[in-house]
Amino acid sequence: SSLVIEKLEDALKEWGARLVVVTGLAFIFMNSDIPQREAVKLFEPVAEELENFSRRDPVFFLASGFLSGVEESEILSKLISVADVVLEARDRGQNIRVKLEKHPSKSPQKTILAPPNTWSCSTRRG
Repeated sequence: SSLVIEKLEDALKEWGARLVVVTGLAFIFMNSDIPQREAVKLFEPVAEELENFSRRDPVFFLASGFLSGVEESEILSKLISVADVVLEARDRGQNIRVKLEKHPSKSPQKTILAPPNTWSCSTRRG
């Protein structure tokens, strides 16, 4: 877990990035040889450090994850707890449903339906 943070910190310094996209972060911890409960414990400092990065520097982190098991749910819960904004995206056949789950200044009110592989979308109150 410290390697993830170390490499991320080095990359932020080297590139001066303001947007960081992290995909598959849960898989690093869930698809390893260590016991799943231990993976949850190892993930906590990583999530906390991501939160610290965004407090120290003007960096926006975009992380993806999905719910497939109890332990991964615990990992996603930790990631959500340190996030300022949380969007839920679900495949709905011809559409992708995006729901605002958490925002620092607004309560969740909007659901956006967007056809896959397009830039257009419609907004509905939900």
